[in-house]
Amino acid sequence: MRSSPLPPEVRAMLESRAFGRPFDAVPMDLDAIGDRLPALACPSGDVAFLACDDTLEELSFSVDGLLRHRKRLVSASVDPGIPRKRVLILGAGPAGLMAAIQLRLRDHEVVVCEQREVYGRNRLIGVYKEVAHLMASLGMPERMTYDFSEYRGKRGIKLADIQTFLHGVALKLGVVIYMGAVARRISAAVVRSGEIELHCADTLSAADTAVGMMRWQHDTIARVRSGVMIRFESIVEATGGRSGLREALVGQDNVVRIRTLGRAAVAQDPTLDSFFADPEDHTAEYVESNYGCPPGMREAFAAAILSDGRDQIPDSLPCFVSNIDASIFTRPMQRADDSPVLAWRVGDRELAIPHDWLVVECRLPDQSITRYHIEGPLPQTFEFGGKRLATRDVLAKLSPVSLLLKILYAMGVPFDAVDRRRLVDFYHEESSSRDATDIVATWVGGFQSLRLGGEKPVWCGTVPGNDAIEYAIIGEALQNAWYRFGVGVDDAFAGATLLAQGMDLAGEARLSRARRFEHVMIARSVHILYHLFAVTRNTEQGVVGAVLTEYYMGEQHGEDVADARLRDVSSQGAEMLAAACDVWTDDPGSLVDAALDHLRDGCCRRVMSLLGAFSYPAEVLDRASLPMKVGDPRWRSHALDTLAPALSSEHNELVAQLFTSPEVLLRGRTLSERPRAERLVELAMGRYAWVSPWLRACALRALDPESGAARGAIERAVNDPDPLVAETAAARLGAPSKTAGYTTIDKVMVLHQASLFRAIPHQVLAGVAALLTEREVEPGERVVEKGELGDCLYVVASGRVRVHDGDRTFQQLGTHQVFGELSLLDASPRAASVTAVERTRLFRLEQGDFYALLSERPDMTRAINRALCAMVRAANAAASGAGSDRDHARADARRVAVELE
Repeated sequence: MRSSPLPPEVRAMLESRAFGRPFDAVPMDLDAIGDRLPALACPSGDVAFLACDDTLEELSFSVDGLLRHRKRLVSASVDPGIPRKRVLILGAGPAGLMAAIQLRLRDHEVVVCEQREVYGRNRLIGVYKEVAHLMASLGMPERMTYDFSEYRGKRGIKLADIQTFLHGVALKLGVVIYMGAVARRISAAVVRSGEIELHCADTLSAADTAVGMMRWQHDTIARVRSGVMIRFESIVEATGGRSGLREALVGQDNVVRIRTLGRAAVAQDPTLDSFFADPEDHTAEYVESNYGCPPGMREAFAAAILSDGRDQIPDSLPCFVSNIDASIFTRPMQRADDSPVLAWRVGDRELAIPHDWLVVECRLPDQSITRYHIEGPLPQTFEFGGKRLATRDVLAKLSPVSLLLKILYAMGVPFDAVDRRRLVDFYHEESSSRDATDIVATWVGGFQSLRLGGEKPVWCGTVPGNDAIEYAIIGEALQNAWYRFGVGVDDAFAGATLLAQGMDLAGEARLSRARRFEHVMIARSVHILYHLFAVTRNTEQGVVGAVLTEYYMGEQHGEDVADARLRDVSSQGAEMLAAACDVWTDDPGSLVDAALDHLRDGCCRRVMSLLGAFSYPAEVLDRASLPMKVGDPRWRSHALDTLAPALSSEHNELVAQLFTSPEVLLRGRTLSERPRAERLVELAMGRYAWVSPWLRACALRALDPESGAARGAIERAVNDPDPLVAETAAARLGAPSKTAGYTTIDKVMVLHQASLFRAIPHQVLAGVAALLTEREVEPGERVVEKGELGDCLYVVASGRVRVHDGDRTFQQLGTHQVFGELSLLDASPRAASVTAVERTRLFRLEQGDFYALLSERPDMTRAINRALCAMVRAANAAASGAGSDRDHARADARRVAVELE
């Protein structure tokens, strides 16, 4: 990843298996430098980065030494009288990996299960000194971090780098990690059994994973198949609550909103003093600071939460976050010593950064700026047209990059100070695992926690029904933190450390440590709610509210345009449906029915495209479009069933009349000939704007020349400027054709019977028919000679030919059958000869004309490919025969397969 602060060779090392060699594999003597190595507890001073990352080997050696030192310190606190346990950790985020490391330092056997195959989150996160100290003591090099020291003394680290580094450290300690793996089944009964089956995660696409799961152990990586059984005596939920294990352990009733914890806590201490003076909570001092809550709000906050004022303290908050490359700015931002936002000026222009927002310079150890981190809350609502609109309802419609640009310009960043093309390129290049939300994202943060503060801790204990198996819930599965407060990784590491330490404690000592941690988590709930209260009180939101209003105005205009187009298409569709009902017959070969159905199909496809401009769920539209994309002939019926529950009543009415088939509307009704004849005349004369020349020709062909109105329409069409219409009208009157042989419609009828063209609509085949040349051959006349260069395809319009090699006949082909089809794909020598058995009329299609048609009509490609695939399957089936038949079949199969590939 180009924007990682690590040197490329070190980044590559971290992602390679070489980093996983055992930490004690290389002999070394640490006694001589023991006084310079970090203590077990994190100090309060500046972070000392002791690892050398000049080369792959030096960093690996540094980590080995630091782990050996830490292992020696931890061993002093391990009670040898308490048996070591087999531990299964679900989730390889920061919490799960740190728990694995801490447990292995205490000699527990640890297996980690992770759904992803790669750590692909490019998002920067800020960590306090305590976390930086702990990571540095495990060997994290300074060049893995950005300098956020102006912001609460923090360090910025990419989440992918944290996980990749901890993964390598865990491997050195002997942790076994399964990637691309999930538990097959999670339930209370399964957890009580002490055994869980792992299998390949089915949420990964073919581009993300190979067959099976990836098993990491030290420096060995292996692919293993599903069905691995893991036995455990302790299980840890570290998936953020995504696995279902949390609910299986504590029940859904114990997963609550942070508001529930906060209200109970404030009821006990309305002054909030006990939540801001906890010596074990190193972040409490920042709650009321220059980038926190203004002083003097505690009393109002306590009153609001005790009254359950949801308008004053929401359960969720829409947010904006961006990590953008500094190179997109042609003029860099400047910092101010007394500004909490850290970057506030461009050139001589002071920026109007919204209240509660932050622009952080991401500095490397050499103080060069490589990125800017921009984050801030979005207002819960904004005003448009005299109404208050919920921001969360329109987030899905916002283009994050466009929104970022609008916010930057609204802040006062000069227009020429941003290289917009470079921003777009960066957005696409740096999107990890095709997830662009790491670069620019809008999202709605919701805040949940476990029920805490009871007589017995909920986040750890023994599994219900089996006291021999212990469990713990850590990380986001325990409590969702808020990005702006910046304590997610800190709390995750604290929970992981306490979990490992607790396994060497018993009775009241262990219970006391768990309760102390709970008190910090309860205080954290109060802190987060306090911040939400402060942000919500700021209804102005600086420039952001105006940006959202302007943005929505543009989106609303787009919806209005789309709605007008939807109504136009619906109006045309209604006319088509009425015409289809009037002319509909029971004949499946009716050209008029097929032509109208094709036009209606095009209307429905335009509707599917237009619906994307509205705020309907993208997953619903994707699901409704899938049958259309795969060529399901009943896709309209499936799409209507999928769309109906999601669309507004008005749009439902418009869409229903488009997607409904005439036979459904006519079921049980008696058809009358008079409206059919009148409607055919209207279609033949092109009375509607949507009538195509092909539909007019089909209608003319269906008219009765003996009827007065019909004959008049046919006679007028003879001089029509469209050649297809004029040709069809002349043929209907029995007039001599300008060109000898078959009419275009006759050719289409023949082509549509051929297997290669059967799936292509008639009106598309009209383009093919215009390219055909006719040839009449006598019995015994050679059409194709074996070995000659093939450059065309033949369709038998009438008569019969035989395919042979000398005197040996392979098969005989009759009316509507095709030969020489492979010559449309390549100009290889003919594999056999073809000779007329009786007088035969042939249609010939040249390879060059065929390719030109495909370039003009790409919709033909899928239908042609499907027909060629059927040929491959038939050839493969024939290949099971013997002798030269099998050889010819295999040769044909290989040739077609190569071209399709």
